[in-house]
Parts: sequence; C-alpha cells; structure tokens
Amino acid sequence: MLVSKQGLAVAAMALCLGHPALAEVSPEQVWQELEAYVTDMGYDLRASQSHAGGALRLSDVAIHMPFPEGDGEMTAQIGEMLLTPAGGAVKVALPARFPITLTATPKPEEDIEAVDMTIEVSLDAPEMTVSGDPGDTTWDYAFERIGMALSELIVDDATVGRDAARAQASAGPVSGTSRMALADGLRKIDQKVSFGDLTWDLLGNDPDSANGGTLAGALTGLRSQTRANLPQGDAQNMSALLGDGFDVAATLNWDSSQTAFAVTETGSETTGSTRSGVGAVEVAMGPQGLRYDLQSADMSIELSPPGMPFPLSAAMQSFEMKLAGPVGPAEAPQDIAIGLTLGELTLSEMIWAMIDPQAVLPRDPATLALDITGKVTPYMEMFDPAKLAELDSGNVKPGELNALTLNGLTLEAAGARLSGTGAFTFDNDDLESFDGFPAPEGTLDLALSGANGLLDKLMALGLVDETQAMGTRMMLGMFAVPGNAEDSLTSTIEINGRGQILANGQRIK
Repeated sequence: MLVSKQGLAVAAMALCLGHPALAEVSPEQVWQELEAYVTDMGYDLRASQSHAGGALRLSDVAIHMPFPEGDGEMTAQIGEMLLTPAGGAVKVALPARFPITLTATPKPEEDIEAVDMTIEVSLDAPEMTVSGDPGDTTWDYAFERIGMALSELIVDDATVGRDAARAQASAGPVSGTSRMALADGLRKIDQKVSFGDLTWDLLGNDPDSANGGTLAGALTGLRSQTRANLPQGDAQNMSALLGDGFDVAATLNWDSSQTAFAVTETGSETTGSTRSGVGAVEVAMGPQGLRYDLQSADMSIELSPPGMPFPLSAAMQSFEMKLAGPVGPAEAPQDIAIGLTLGELTLSEMIWAMIDPQAVLPRDPATLALDITGKVTPYMEMFDPAKLAELDSGNVKPGELNALTLNGLTLEAAGARLSGTGAFTFDNDDLESFDGFPAPEGTLDLALSGANGLLDKLMALGLVDETQAMGTRMMLGMFAVPGNAEDSLTSTIEINGRGQILANGQRIK
C-alpha cells in the first residue's frame, strides 16, 4: 500500500491536535508551580533539591504558616518527594506518612491555654501525575485512603492522654483531577474529587470531672467540584483578594450520612444518633457576593436522655437552608436572600404520648417553609477586621435595608395552616415614624385555616385555658376577616407612605 508524505503529515497533525497531553512539563516546572501555588495561599514552602537521572528529589519538604497576630504556627513536615519524568508528564512520589504540628501561643493578657498538637497524616498507595504545559497543568491523583489522627496533645506543658482526647478521620478511595492555569494575574482552578466514604471518631473527656463525650460518624459517596479564580498575592488579605478578582464556587455532595454520640455530664449520660439520605452543600463567594445553600433529605434523630425508659425520635423528609448577600461596600442596592425549609416533620408515638396521650391533636406531618429576598446597600467590607471592630462603638452604620419580599411563607402543624406573601420598601431618611427603624411601605397578605379547631383541641388538652383562647380569638378578629372556607381567615396588612398601618382597610396605627 502506498501512502503519500502529505497523508502522513496530516495524520500526525491530527494525532497531535487530538492529544493535548503530548505537551511536556518537567519536574523542575512542576515544583515551581507547586511552590508558587502554596506561596500564593499564604504558606512558606521549603525543600532541599537534588537531581538524579532526570528526576528531581526533594528532601526535608516543609510547609509553614504563622497564625495572625503571632498567636501560633502550623508546620507540615512532609519529608521527601520524588518528581520523575514520564513521557512528557511527571510522576510525583509522596511519603506514606508525615506529621502536621499546630502550636497555639496565647498572649499573656489572654485567659487561654497554650496548646501543642501533632496530627499524623497517612496516604495509602498514593499516585499522582502532572501533565500539560508550564502555567497550565493537570494534576491527576488517587489514594486508597487518606487518614488524619491526633497523635499528641499538650496543653499548658501537660500531655493529654488518649483516654482524655482522641480524634481521627479517614476517607477513601480518593481520586481526583485538578487543572491549574495562569491567566490575567489569576490562578484558575477546576477540580473534581471523589472521596469515597468519609469516617470520623472523636473523644473528649475533662480530666478534672466525669464530664465528656464521643462523636462518630460517616458520609458515604462524598464528592466535590470546585471552580476558583485566585489572585496571585497576599492570601491573608481577603478584602484585597476580592478586589483583585477572587471568585470561588464549590459543591459538596453525599449519598448518606450517619452519626452516633454520647455525652456525660454530672454522672448522667445522653446518647443519640442521626441519619440522613442524599445531601449537598453549595458555597460561592466573589465580587457578586456570598451564597450558601444546604440541602438534605430523609433526616432522622433518636435521643435517649437520662432517666428516660425509651428513646425519643423524630424524622423529616427534607431540610434546606439558603443564605445570600454582598461581601463588600456598594453604591447601589445589592441582592440578599434567606430561605429555610423543614419539610414533613414527624414525631415518634413516644413523644406524642407525652404531649397528647388522648390523641386529641392530628398527627399530620408539620412543615415550615420561608423564602425571603431583598435589597441592601452595604457600607462596609465584611472581611476587614478594622471596619468590623468599629461596629462595637455603635456609631458606625453597616448599611441600609432597602427592600424585602416575602415570596412565600408556609407553616402547617396540628391541623392548622398559615401562608403568606408580601413586599415592602424602606425609607432610610425616615427614622422617626418607626422608632429608629427605616419607615416601611408595602403590603402583607396572610391566610390562616384551622385556627379555631386547633384552639379547641389545645383547650381540651389543658394547654390553653378559656381566657387565653378568647383573647386569641378576639385578636384574630381584629386583624383578620373570614375566608371562603370553614374555619379560615384572611388578612391584608398595609403600611402606607404616611406611616399608617391598616388591617383589611381599617387603620390600626
């Protein structure tokens, strides 16, 4: 078969274009990238270098970081690393074990104990390969297991034994890929890691008393995904980093979790356990602000208090918490958000038997759902310690509240249901109409069902007397009107621009 030179050239070009991993990076360049990354994170990285057969041997590798204001330091004595060329990539050999020492040195005027702690790190079957070009490298790594264990604890020059303090955690199998690229003064990182199952075991006992406790748990199917733009500079100055383009978004997912705990106090022990199904945490911070979102499904807790002949338990189908807001000063109003959901909360029959032995109240699952968004104008940098300290004087205003919107409120329990929506704006130039609070203007719509039925049941249980029930009904009559269905009420609360408050068109202020 005859093959032209032009055909071979085209085929070779296609292979090169289709396999960017053919780009080469040397051991020295990998070390330089690692050193720059660690330094940019605020650590000091030191090592002795030697060459053998094209490989770079690093001895006495240590990462050091002093704590702010001279309150102590952290040092990781990694020991030896070997960086070996491997077909355009670099294989990195890591030690199986190394210690991390933490020293907390309080100032004389601080009533805090001095602490020296050593944590042993273990890496089972570590594998790491670095490929790509200088300034744009991909790090692939895998470990059968990564472990951390407290090996020594000294408090005020006295060694604390393992019967008084124990801490260990491990994860595995671990595998991941991290790509780091330099562009426009930023270190751009894209990372995906699978941690396998994470387990932990903690113990703490007060040697001067019988008080103490244990905590053990596990997360299965733990995995993370991170995208980050990190400025090259002082990693300890978050205000400056945000101004230079700091932007991080990370997601942590797991398949299930469980914990078991025991607490002993004054000779009495409380034990318990928790379980949950699928969960996730999302965190993002950058010029656009800070965002936090936690979600978990199928949660349950069981508790055995002292003197209780049977355990108490509760379960919840879903839990979610959301927070979002700005992190720095701004001239224009910025978005904020607050959300909380406790979905389908149920109590065990043992708890119900203590609260309502005659089964007067409905056993329906309870739900709370709250969704609020709004606008604020921040005046301060959240991560500036000097500015935050000024708040203690009471003469510094952190910002302005401009608007709040109640997108949804739902509260269901014991046969009653409250729901609502609304929206308000706030006049920060009027601090007199509402006793120093910015004057609001807007409307809140509420709907309540099953309230009278619930009051009757609470009276039957003896939890509410007739006078209290009558007062509650009179108050509801002042602020609400009958709805379309039986035992239902609606209410529209309006605050106008003149500082007046109206309930269903009737002025009450």
